[in-house]
Order: sequence, then structure tokens, then C-alpha cells
Amino acid sequence: MYQSEPEPELNGRSVFTPRGRVLGGSSSINGLVHVRGQREDFDAWARLGNAGWSYGEVLPYFRKSEDQQDGKSEYHGAGGPLPVSALPDRHALCDAFIAAAGEIGIPRNDDFNGEHQEGAGYYHATARSGRRASCAVAYLRPVRKRSNLCIQTGALVTRIRFDGRHAVGVDYQLRGASYTLRAHREVLLCGGSFNSPQLLQLSGLGRRRYSLVTAFRSCCTRQVSVKVSRIISTSALSGSARNRSRSTTRWLQSRVGSRWGCAMSCCVAAP
Repeated sequence: MYQSEPEPELNGRSVFTPRGRVLGGSSSINGLVHVRGQREDFDAWARLGNAGWSYGEVLPYFRKSEDQQDGKSEYHGAGGPLPVSALPDRHALCDAFIAAAGEIGIPRNDDFNGEHQEGAGYYHATARSGRRASCAVAYLRPVRKRSNLCIQTGALVTRIRFDGRHAVGVDYQLRGASYTLRAHREVLLCGGSFNSPQLLQLSGLGRRRYSLVTAFRSCCTRQVSVKVSRIISTSALSGSARNRSRSTTRWLQSRVGSRWGCAMSCCVAAP
């Protein structure tokens, strides 16, 4: 669990930022919001010398990953491992928020992963038929029985081992003991926005006195989004047996409602 530094754009408030220490990482606990990084960031990385990282070069991989409910298009794919769906219902509060954004000149945007990201509208979610589609569900579950795959839960990676400029393994802790794994081909770092740079620094990369907060801010300052949350009545979750039964019945019949798993409905994004 993390707490951000006071945010000037939020009147000095800190933001609670949980991380998913579970199979699937934060995709197993987040709000299911499916929004890619901004085109300008990818193109900037390419201009800095990172070959293959421009938006045009990574877009085919985004498309390949998706099983977009709306079908294949210039910006979306179908048949991939990750289900992406439109929200199953709408809410008057979110409709009013989107309309208000339009009145002050913020354009309506019904696809934050399309040609433009700026605007206000309902987003798409990594879910299908009322169920969350985490990275573990989309990518790991289908291959978990492969003979060349070993899934180790409860482990904490503490360092990446290098031979010169090449990553050759990792150190990790498990139930009070320390271990080292050597890589035959490559090491893939998938610790998320916070813990990936943290682990790189613990492994000796980057500036010695470069704080994790500074590193995160420098990488993630371009995209700003504000989300409007739909308030779910607690009675639907913890009230009488009758209310719980109604909530469960609605979910079983239509795959919407409090058990759908996504309380937030719409957002406004700006570069």
C-alpha cells in the first residue's frame, strides 16, 4: 500500500494507491479501467533513442492483446487474450458530468484508446460477462499447466543480477530464506509503475539519490484523468439477506450491479 506525496492539483491531498500483491498484480484489484498510455509519451521515448517504442510501433501489440467487444478496428483488436468491454449500464450522475464537461468545452470521447484520448465519457473495462479479466486470468491461467512454467507465490524479488549491462538473474526471498535464480535467456520486469523503478534502483540502476517519487513523477506527468464514481449502496453488499439476494439475482441474470466489480463509470482525461 502506498500514499502519494501531496498533490498540488488536488489541493494538497494525498492519494491512496494500493498495489496488487497477488497473481495478476494490480489488475486483480484495480477499477478495471482500460486506458493505454498516451501517444505523445511513446513517441517521446522513441525520440530519446528507444527503438521500437513509438506509438505506431507498439499499437499492433495493443491490438493483438485485445478481445474488444466492439470488434476489430484501426485501434482495437479482436480474438486476443484480454477481454475489453463497454460498461454494461449508464448512470444519471455520470451522464450529467459528461454533459457538464461538454458545456465548458471538453469534447465527448467514447473511446479513450482511439485516435484521441482527451475528453470526457464512459470508459471501457477489462471484464466480460460480469467477471474481471486480470492479467492472471487473461495470460497466466491458460498456460499454467505448461511443463516449462513454474509459478512461485509469496516470493519477494529484492535485486536483479547483472553481468555487465545484461540482466542474468534475480535474488528473491521466500518464507525467510534467500534464493538466486539464473536466467538462460532474459529477465522480464513486471513490477508495475511503482515497484519496477524501485527494484531497478535497488539493483543499482539510475541516480543514487533519485527518489522513487521523483522517478514516478518524471515518467507519468503527461496524462491526467479524473474519474466519477458511482456510489453503490452498502445495503446491497452488507445489508439484509433480502437485499443481498436481490443484488446477487441481478448479477446472475444480467451480469450488472454491485457484483460486477466496477464502481467507477466515467472519466475526463487531458494531456
